Amino acid sequence: MSCQCIKKVDIAVEFLDLAVQLYLKDKNYSSVIHLAGASEELLGKALESKGQNHILKEKSIEIIEGVKKIFGLKVEEKNACGEINRVKNEIKHWNNGEDMCADLEFSASVILQRAFKNYHSYFERQHNEHRNFVIKKTKNQSNGGFV
Repeated sequence: MSCQCIKKVDIAVEFLDLAVQLYLKDKNYSSVIHLAGASEELLGKALESKGQNHILKEKSIEIIEGVKKIFGLKVEEKNACGEINRVKNEIKHWNNGEDMCADLEFSASVILQRAFKNYHSYFERQHNEHRNFVIKKTKNQSNGGFV
């Protein structure tokens, strides 16, 4: 075997491609969360390297400002990000081996949306499967689904 050089953004796209394929087939939501989360994170770092904000940063700022405005409390960015990524992190870490409770389909949808946002920000175009993702979500809504 020979060593390969691959761009991190290409890995992120590969993860996103696999995540959305699984999601559209209604399969393996925990894998969707893990793959889409890794894609979101890699693309977020790529955006940071270009001096741009990424979706996790934007969402954490919303939480920090909202909690301060409503409750007058200070929330650290690390804590805001931890809450945003709670399900993703519970899936990928042992955490004393405790079972977890989460709506995996909903969480997969949310994390895919964030990965799509970072993809769009980085590449300045929509992902090829973004439209199919939106169509599926719209069908879920019309059938009494969660989103």
